[in-house]
Amino acid sequence: MPMSGYFATQSWAQQNPNTARAFQAFLLKAQAYAQANPTAVQDILPAYTKVTAAAASHIPVNSYPSTLDPAELQKVIALMKSGGLPTASLSPSSLLFH
Repeated sequence: MPMSGYFATQSWAQQNPNTARAFQAFLLKAQAYAQANPTAVQDILPAYTKVTAAAASHIPVNSYPSTLDPAELQKVIALMKSGGLPTASLSPSSLLFH
């Protein structure tokens, strides 16, 4: 179940495809760095968050997926629908930038 993500309007993504792709590439590069250097990421967490150094040393930083599974997004849409949110125009593919 995806717990977070980055969103942009369809019109913005259509008008700025290079920026959207660059952002995706940056996220992939950052994730690769985090997987290769988990201690470096844990060491810097207290500088940008309220997480203590002791707590940061226990945070797994190499467990964030670099892609989204449309089936997992469908679960989010189902939860939104069950919560009474409008979902008629939503499909997993409509939420992904390719």
